[in-house]
Amino acid sequence: MPSSSNTKRKFSKLQMIVLIATVALSAISTDLYLSGFTDITKSFSSTESQVQLTLTFFMLGFAGGQIISGPLSDHYGRLPILKLSLVFYILASIACFLVANIETMWLARFIQGLAAAAGPVLGRAMVSDLYERQEAASFMSHIASAMAIIPALAPILGSILLHWFAWQSHFIALTLFGFGLLFAVHFIMFETAPAKGGHALNKI
Repeated sequence: MPSSSNTKRKFSKLQMIVLIATVALSAISTDLYLSGFTDITKSFSSTESQVQLTLTFFMLGFAGGQIISGPLSDHYGRLPILKLSLVFYILASIACFLVANIETMWLARFIQGLAAAAGPVLGRAMVSDLYERQEAASFMSHIASAMAIIPALAPILGSILLHWFAWQSHFIALTLFGFGLLFAVHFIMFETAPAKGGHALNKI
């Protein structure tokens, strides 16, 4: 059960960086691999529309993950659900560069999206746990400013990776990002959710 003893703490600058990376997880997961669509199409002897479905399945998983991650974190705490989601995110990312066909990649991307949803949902929830409305709004504005850069940088990084390596490098990079984020969340972040006695879960 999450403890309420940490709710008066504030995030350090390092923790703010980890939080921004957590919120950015879904944006990086969608934008980084866009440059590899053509190569993925050739690799699986599929069509461009089938490859585009990998993005659709990710967004479907992301939508579902947003619905369940919040209530689960109210019951079990922000960090346990975030870390569990990152484990599934890493496994799904690994599956994405090991799959043998496009249909299996759809499933892997769906699970990846389901897991990635916990990043932005719980990242924002953790801000709300610690800060009053006006201070939280200011904090979120800084996150939004950082997030505005991601859609520009991720495709560039994806193109650089594709120049030197195959399309699988995109998902290897996402796997490494997931590992790094899991490490940072485990060793740097602290629990923020107040104890609620599991009432939130009973409302699902």
